[in-house]
Amino acid sequence: MKLIFLDIDGVLNTDFYLKESDRHVGPEFYPGAIKLLEEVIVETDAKVVISSTWRHGTSKKELVDLFRNYSDIIANAIIGKTGYYPSISRDRWVEILFYIAYLLKKGKNVTNIVILDDDYFDLEPLSEYLVLCRKNNMRGLRYHMKHEVMKKLKSRFFIEFRGYENKNS
Repeated sequence: MKLIFLDIDGVLNTDFYLKESDRHVGPEFYPGAIKLLEEVIVETDAKVVISSTWRHGTSKKELVDLFRNYSDIIANAIIGKTGYYPSISRDRWVEILFYIAYLLKKGKNVTNIVILDDDYFDLEPLSEYLVLCRKNNMRGLRYHMKHEVMKKLKSRFFIEFRGYENKNS
């Protein structure tokens, strides 16, 4: 299974397309970013996991309904949202790994991941899977980033846990 971990602010809401939305609170999603995300989903059969702060206080169904206003392709690809574990860590890389562990426990085979975000401050351990949606201080997913997204979705997902010592061996 190929996964896209999707941030919204700074990826779909951009610095260069500022139009108030009549579909939801806040700015409209940039049509070019929606089209690009649709193309990636269709070409790779990737599934989407919302890792944005928009997931807080919002059910998966509400997120799917929100995206249905823009794209049935994206809405149908959404399989969930990352959890929030403030007692363990507030870093999104931990939340992403917890979600992957959840899928693995359910018997799903996670083969490839990409993280679409406009910042990397709490994603550093997973930076090789990150497509930073920012260039020249302008935030947003743009067409020239598609090659990098596709490349990451074709690279095998592998994480090595360093510093772990099994006391039972």
